[in-house]
Amino acid sequence: MKQLKAFLSRRTARNSESFTKRDWWLLGSILAGFSVLALGNITRWSIWFDEAFSAYLIRYSYSEVAQFTATDVHPPLYYWLLKAWTTVFGTSEIGLRSFSLVCIGIALVFVYLLVRQGFSRWVAGSAIVVASLSPMLIRYSEEARMYGMVMAIVASATYALALQLKKPTKKRWVYYGVLVSLGMWTHYYTALAWIAHWIWRSNIIRSESHKDRVRRFFSKEWLWAHALAIVLFLPWLPTMLHQMFGIQGGGFWIKPITLLSPVNLYTNLLYYRETWEMTPLLAAVAILIAAGLCWLTPKAYRVLSPYQKQLFWLIASLAFVPTIMLLLLSLPPLRPSYVERYLLVAILYWSALIGVTLGVLLQSKIALKQTVIVSVLTMGAMIFGIVSVYQTGNYNKNNGDLLQLRWTIQEAQSKAGSAPVVVSGFRYYEAHYYQTEEHPMYYQEVDKVPWGSFDMMRASDYRKLQNVATFAQEHGGVIWWLSDWSVYGKPDLPVSGKWRVIEELHAPALPNDKSGLRAAKIQLEP
Repeated sequence: MKQLKAFLSRRTARNSESFTKRDWWLLGSILAGFSVLALGNITRWSIWFDEAFSAYLIRYSYSEVAQFTATDVHPPLYYWLLKAWTTVFGTSEIGLRSFSLVCIGIALVFVYLLVRQGFSRWVAGSAIVVASLSPMLIRYSEEARMYGMVMAIVASATYALALQLKKPTKKRWVYYGVLVSLGMWTHYYTALAWIAHWIWRSNIIRSESHKDRVRRFFSKEWLWAHALAIVLFLPWLPTMLHQMFGIQGGGFWIKPITLLSPVNLYTNLLYYRETWEMTPLLAAVAILIAAGLCWLTPKAYRVLSPYQKQLFWLIASLAFVPTIMLLLLSLPPLRPSYVERYLLVAILYWSALIGVTLGVLLQSKIALKQTVIVSVLTMGAMIFGIVSVYQTGNYNKNNGDLLQLRWTIQEAQSKAGSAPVVVSGFRYYEAHYYQTEEHPMYYQEVDKVPWGSFDMMRASDYRKLQNVATFAQEHGGVIWWLSDWSVYGKPDLPVSGKWRVIEELHAPALPNDKSGLRAAKIQLEP
């Protein structure tokens, strides 16, 4: 074992010294494959509420973007960059969503660089092959939200932090501090990744020296990097505190966690399926993969050099720490805050950790048969998961919304004729995205909706109807009404006036009993 470990260390050191054209070809090929998988699905599914909010928000000026997102729950940096991105690439579905695809591609590059600096090309390739096949990364590379940007920022900051182990420079500490701040300007839960960095650094210092641990941990460079991050974030800090303790302090839409929440994260990581969607065969394969990785990981770890072990722990920290912390922060009496898409950084590094483990063992030919079996099962599970992403699309797992709005609107527009289409306030952002010059979208007043995400509608009279009945009278007494239907299968009709349903329709892609979002041609009765 010692001879094997020494051989691997020498070989890895030699391989990691130079980044060659072969690395670029390998990296480029994997990124191309990832892009093909994502682009094949990127426009197949409707824009949903969160994405529609992004698309509606970037219609405003940069200062107004900050103003309106301040009354919601997220910081403004992603929206600012998305606005700039769509100025160049347009606001089509692919224009909006491609920014996330590019960001996740950048994250994969930095994961490769992180692993490559301490391991061989083979191990680095294994790490991002597994990551690029992650169904969750494919899924969120197709969404106009900030999660891909968060991964890019954290991955680049993690690479900069790891480089300090070999070649510490002031420039890299400045780079790291700026990235920590940018992460907080993008999504507040990037703080979980920065805490993972703190825990990893503490462990590294503890293992290297028995003296002056506190002083070494709080080195001048480390403190200056975080001071820079704080200073850069200070302009938004009061708003963040208001969002956390004012807007969300009284409760929000996130459901409490259960004992199945960690298991659910694992099944989504492999299959993009909830625990209740698992078949006996899928569950058995997932258990075999988990058991195999638990058995193989210590074997891989034992043959690593000291520096490789440090990188291994860095990757593991970014996988474990955010996951555990978000679960703990969602336990009573705290307000639930656990949402799986908030853990996409952890999923990125869970995937990389699996890839590193399998890559090291395949290269060293330790437990080769078992490693090949686990590798095949893992790849097979993730490919199945990508198929699930294609089949399911951006199905909203938080509230069961099938998100077939594009087809429902297009069906209503094709039959509307001169009758205008009106939507409930909750659906207006999504409907507005699919409006046309021939069929502009109007909506019912939303003053009774408490969430700050609707402040853009409250602040403007654009396409807002104070009284739908009066509007209908001005258009011959007949309109198309698009809204969510109740559990009893009846339309949620406008609150003003008495209405008769003339015709109903729903997304052609859905059977009638599964269409919670429908359009109805309704007539105002005397």
